[in-house]
Amino acid sequence: NARIEYQLLATQKKLLEYSVKYNKWSYLPTVALNGAYNLNYFNNAFSRIYSNSFPNSFAALTLAFPIFQGGKRKANIRGAELEVERNGLDIVNLQNNLNAEFTQAMSFYKSYYQNYLALKDNLAVAQEVYDVIQLQYRSGIKAYLEVITAESDLRTSEINYYSAMYQVLASKIDVQKALGQITY
Repeated sequence: NARIEYQLLATQKKLLEYSVKYNKWSYLPTVALNGAYNLNYFNNAFSRIYSNSFPNSFAALTLAFPIFQGGKRKANIRGAELEVERNGLDIVNLQNNLNAEFTQAMSFYKSYYQNYLALKDNLAVAQEVYDVIQLQYRSGIKAYLEVITAESDLRTSEINYYSAMYQVLASKIDVQKALGQITY
């Protein structure tokens, strides 16, 4: 899914799964190796301070066995597993919400598109009526008031047509947003 919300939850799920693994690894013994080597310089005369060196070094190996921690490890593991389960439910909830958003956006788009087609036909009819009445007015058959009324109806049809076109385009953007094709 291309939606950023879904990608965020998927990344969070990976992190929570790693947290479960980390908490399970707390049962394993740990081994640590440390070491250092140093040179110390001492002399009473400042000019010969680096003439005598006294090396020292150490090495340490630490082995730790976790024996008992009062059930804290089990609680941490169970808590991390519950977080993974909750994240899975959040993903399902998000998918349901995205599907509902897409369904609603598609429904609006189809409705607005049908309205657009009807208003497009209405505009063509209004233009035809205006042209006929204009021709009849020039021939002396119709009164000027009827021309004004037809022109007013034509302008109203144009406004409704452009409004419907805007609604179709806006609802198309909503569909694309629901599909994750548009990011802000």
